[in-house]
Amino acid sequence: MLLLLLSTTAQPLFAASGDAERLARSKVKLASIVDRLRDEQKALEKARGQERSLLDELDRLDRELADKRTKLVEITQQDRAIKNLLPTLNARVDAQKMAMAKQQQLLAGHLRLFYGMGGKDALRMLAPRQHAQATMQHMTYFRYLIQARNKQFQRYHQTVQDLQLAIKEQRHAIENLKKLKQHEGTVRQALEVKKVERTRLLSQVQERRELHSHKVAELKEAYRKLGAFVKRLTSAIDKEAPSPRVVETGPSFAPIRAMRGKLNHPVSVAYKKRGPGLFYVAKQNTPVRAIYRGQVVYADWFKGYGQLMILHHGDKIYSLYGHNRRLLASQGDWVEEGDPVAEVGDSGALDGVAGLYFEIRAKGQTVNSRRWLHK
Repeated sequence: MLLLLLSTTAQPLFAASGDAERLARSKVKLASIVDRLRDEQKALEKARGQERSLLDELDRLDRELADKRTKLVEITQQDRAIKNLLPTLNARVDAQKMAMAKQQQLLAGHLRLFYGMGGKDALRMLAPRQHAQATMQHMTYFRYLIQARNKQFQRYHQTVQDLQLAIKEQRHAIENLKKLKQHEGTVRQALEVKKVERTRLLSQVQERRELHSHKVAELKEAYRKLGAFVKRLTSAIDKEAPSPRVVETGPSFAPIRAMRGKLNHPVSVAYKKRGPGLFYVAKQNTPVRAIYRGQVVYADWFKGYGQLMILHHGDKIYSLYGHNRRLLASQGDWVEEGDPVAEVGDSGALDGVAGLYFEIRAKGQTVNSRRWLHK
């Protein structure tokens, strides 16, 4: 199976319809590579007998916080869907009630007509033969009247059933709305508890000198692990998933190496150097944008970097985006230059400062990111 990554020449974001199957297979292959590397990482740490660290504890809290936030988003969406549905259900109930009232009036009229004429015509049926023809006409009329009445009864019965169903759905929606509100309260309480735990952990790291030294050591180790992981990832991609050329009908575009020094920053705020990369201090939820078109080759948690995204732009050039609050693209997706791929957060950040950690790597090695971005 071939992984459709960007080659050294320009590749399109969207492939032709004939490539849809290969693009789907590329996601499966990419997932297999990442899963294998993640398992290798866990096995290595277990073999070394590493104890639970500050970053492990922060990682646990961040994952739980992300899970609670995701549930709140889902609850909000369900709540909105039910509230949007309720007016329709209410209108259905009202319409069925009106239809039932009209049908009741029609049935009452039929019954009055039927029984009002029934006594007189019943006597005529016992009258002499000169009334036989009139009697036959009346019997035919009664038959039509009875058939019409039966149809009205059938419609009325169906209307009653429809009304009962609409009322049932209406009550079910209202009950679900109440349950969602209760669940939302429970999740919000749990979220606040985790926030307090996280704040307490970060405060201890800042206040206690021995923990601060642990933090520095762990961050160095986290960076080493990230570097090793990216090298293995890029090597596996190059060996196991060479990039076939994909045809595009739209305008051509330059390979990323031709864009060196011209790429837009992932976040439009000031930055400072942090290790081999850059750190943009930005507000929570600020959109993080792809510096160039490419494929998402990693979109998951990574200890020390929180929710991490890695894009492959071709020419063996990769961009890394760390400490995100939320990832907006999934592994295997193709993104365009300027597309929002994440939201700024502080996941995995022991200093508790919200912002974006950004790197550019070439062939698995760190490079000076500032030389790739415009001034």
